[in-house]
Amino acid sequence: MIEINHYNFGEITHGDWQKVTYKIYSNQTMDIITEYMKDKIIKKESKISFEDYDKLNRLIDKAILINVEVEAYGGDAWSFICYRNNEIYFQRGIGYIYGIKVLEDITRIVEKYNRKGIKYYE
Repeated sequence: MIEINHYNFGEITHGDWQKVTYKIYSNQTMDIITEYMKDKIIKKESKISFEDYDKLNRLIDKAILINVEVEAYGGDAWSFICYRNNEIYFQRGIGYIYGIKVLEDITRIVEKYNRKGIKYYE
């Protein structure tokens, strides 16, 4: 299972999202949970393509080698955790990823599914 969290550290007003969680499972299903101001939560179910799932895993293999911290003071932050064989394989706490190509590529893959979710429910 892969869990990627996207945090909104910009200026937040009513109706803005605060956090989006992407949970990707080995059967290629994906839950996308968006938390908004005022405790509103929307969950989408989607299916990630085999090609994207494979690419995501290859990028995670590369991300393990990255030990770069980015200093920033607002905007978007991310966290990542990937389990393999029921153990943590890769983990990166909440932080900025500006300019870290492999992490930016991972986020581009999951974000495109947030725009094409299949089921919506609250």
